[in-house]
Amino acid sequence: MAKSKNRDRLDSDNKNLDSWVAHLESTLKEDEIPDGWATVRDVAKATNLSFYTIRGRLERMVQEKKAERKSFLVRIETGIRSVNHYKLNQ
Repeated sequence: MAKSKNRDRLDSDNKNLDSWVAHLESTLKEDEIPDGWATVRDVAKATNLSFYTIRGRLERMVQEKKAERKSFLVRIETGIRSVNHYKLNQ
């Protein structure tokens, strides 16, 4: 059976895939989360309050400069994603 056109194309372009793989591996790494930072889910679980209640309160605290918000790349069920983390201002 003859090779498909797609297979021929992939075989000839395979050398170009190495650069894609290298780039994606370098940009899609999980961040190391520093101490003191927590997600909405972490705070909700610790306080036994709903995700939505905590998210609103944390956003208000950020607006009032009582907390900081920063996104970190973390692994979730579907891959690596940017997730907001919060830290209390001292």
